[in-house]
Amino acid sequence: MQASTTSTSANKDAASGMAVAISAVTGDLTVGVGYAAGDFVRNGGSDRNAMDVDDAHAMTAGMKYVSGDMTFALGVVDGEATDTTIGTAATASADNYQSTAASVDYVVAPGVTATLGFSDHSTDEAGTTSTAGSGSAWYIGANVTF
Repeated sequence: MQASTTSTSANKDAASGMAVAISAVTGDLTVGVGYAAGDFVRNGGSDRNAMDVDDAHAMTAGMKYVSGDMTFALGVVDGEATDTTIGTAATASADNYQSTAASVDYVVAPGVTATLGFSDHSTDEAGTTSTAGSGSAWYIGANVTF
């Protein structure tokens, strides 16, 4: 992907990036992985400044295994980028995002599935942990269809 910009202060094109992903299914197991990387200019909105984003890259991976009435799922995300004011060279530490999530579904009865899930997220803003975007959570629920 390549996109040009008319900004006279941006150090780069509006976007330059690539992405690739693959998944495989064999019997009851599904596995997938993806990777994306690039640079881009983020447009400022009412709550954000316009930014140059340098060397953004992210990797995702996941798997799902079905065994009878149970389904196990696991996913991970790891990403990093450095952002700076448009026209300024990046000098700060990179921003990071990491996430891991797992769940187990169990078919209790026809049309009723119970779910137990867990997720953990961690974000760093220029090398400093961001408590607003970090934390762990448990989920217990049920899906009822009729």
